[in-house]
Amino acid sequence: MQAFQDFFTRLGLGIWATKVMAALVGLGTLALISTWMLGPSEGVYAAEGSGELPPELHYVNKRHVPVAMLLAQGVLGTLFALLYLFVPGVSTGYWMLTALTTQLTVLMYIMMFSAAIRLRYTEPGTSRPYRIPVGEYLGMWVIAGMGTLGSLFGLILGLFPPSGIAHWPTPVYVLVMLLGIAICSVPPFLADIFKKPSWRITHPDPVLLDISGEPSGDTTGSAPRTSV
Repeated sequence: MQAFQDFFTRLGLGIWATKVMAALVGLGTLALISTWMLGPSEGVYAAEGSGELPPELHYVNKRHVPVAMLLAQGVLGTLFALLYLFVPGVSTGYWMLTALTTQLTVLMYIMMFSAAIRLRYTEPGTSRPYRIPVGEYLGMWVIAGMGTLGSLFGLILGLFPPSGIAHWPTPVYVLVMLLGIAICSVPPFLADIFKKPSWRITHPDPVLLDISGEPSGDTTGSAPRTSV
């Protein structure tokens, strides 16, 4: 809001324009929050089809909203929000959480680019909608390699605190960020280690798609998706 206030002041519009913009930003944020809340939980919930999630997280309501996942997400989000109690300032906490989100995202891209290169060797004959040209392997190495290097740069950049905000000593800051990345990266591996065949959903919710990408018509199985 300070940026908007400075902008509108220079235009001679006064404080009222800033208040209008604040109201519009608030409305936009409400719409954004709904996407941020439901998107991740639905994405994680899709893993239930392969038995990655325990039955306690299979609960949905009559509108197919993954209630159990949202509650778990709320608990984890609250724990992460406690970071604000221990950092030198609110701006520092916001920056660290934003940087952590970015680092986890670029980690996903690094794995995606690496998988693309590997699949070019392990499944070269698979039919795909688009194929990177320039040789059999050169084009893939150039494009995926550039993507990997760019993602690594973003990952490393996020480990360094900006100079404009108060923060812990740099070594402590870097250690906390690395610890956050490790903590957020562990759950998928734990889920894969401890998953059980009985957790697999054999007749998923009609609004979800099965692993093959086609609507599932199977209505049999012993592990139904719990709903009300």
